[in-house]
Amino acid sequence: METRGIVIALIDVPGEHTVDYNLWYDLDHLPEFAALPGMVLGRRYMAPPEYRALRPPSPLPELADGRGTYCTTYLIADDDLDAVQKRWADLGDELRAQRRIFRHGKIADVGFYRRVHMAVRDDVPAATHAAPHLGHTGIMVVLTEVADAARRDDVDRWFREVHAPDLLGVNGVIAAMRFARADGPGGRYANVYLLEGDPPETVLDLQRRTPELRERGRVPAPGGASQILFQGVFRPVLPMQYDFAVD
Repeated sequence: METRGIVIALIDVPGEHTVDYNLWYDLDHLPEFAALPGMVLGRRYMAPPEYRALRPPSPLPELADGRGTYCTTYLIADDDLDAVQKRWADLGDELRAQRRIFRHGKIADVGFYRRVHMAVRDDVPAATHAAPHLGHTGIMVVLTEVADAARRDDVDRWFREVHAPDLLGVNGVIAAMRFARADGPGGRYANVYLLEGDPPETVLDLQRRTPELRERGRVPAPGGASQILFQGVFRPVLPMQYDFAVD
């Protein structure tokens, strides 16, 4: 099934609850939501302290100062995102009534997004629509805002024709995907990059390349219309393997 949208949730949980939280997520929460009609699969990631230290400052208080330790993504195959959100909300109500929501976590940000564009690196033989299913060792999530509605098509075109090809040339990036927020504030976007190798190395290579891209006029987006709200890399959470530090 082709991916029509994505749910992205950024979450924080105190370190003393690491094992209990992750067991709950892997054996209760994620399976329930991933099994909803219209969903494809759910994946979980986390950012240890050394990953979070590489993040640029975020203008959003809820994502500032290293917040957003965990990231969960759910791929959506249903074009009717309103119906997906309704099923999602109904299940959330049901689980809360059953007291099956973990008490010690805090959602820093969560949103439903509609697919805008996908691209894979030239040496990857998989079809473009299969990009979300590529094997990977980590992801980079970039949340952005294009406040001026008149510039959004220009920014989407820039991402498709300029930015995605440039990012696919960064060390470790194998796929570039852009999604537009379907709920919440207008003009919000999520750019998601699938990575191979060591995720921090991707960040460092991007930092090395950025001055040259800026000099060539490849960044920022046209008219500086796109503001980065959050940027961070994550590695997968392996079920039943929670021997990592979050503090």
